[in-house]
Amino acid sequence: MSELEATARKAVEAALGAGASDAEAWVEEAVTRQIRVYEGNVESLTDAGSRGVGLRVFLDGRSGYAYGTDLTDSGVKELATFGGNIDDLVPGPVAARLKEELSR
Repeated sequence: MSELEATARKAVEAALGAGASDAEAWVEEAVTRQIRVYEGNVESLTDAGSRGVGLRVFLDGRSGYAYGTDLTDSGVKELATFGGNIDDLVPGPVAARLKEELSR
């Protein structure tokens, strides 16, 4: 299993382990290169990379989506609580249970 697959699995497991009825995650990695040439000479060269994980969680007939670029274990756990704003997405007792489970 690749590192990116493992990250997606961790995100889904964090959400399901906290009581979500269903969850899906996807991880992306991209590299872009741009070379600008003028009259046969290289004017600029840009090389950039990005990585991130998206997580959609379903709970009590509601869904929420979050995207983050911190692929560490703690970053994925924080993402599973939607950046700490889970109270805005689900009823109080469910939010409390999610926070408790994900803080372990």
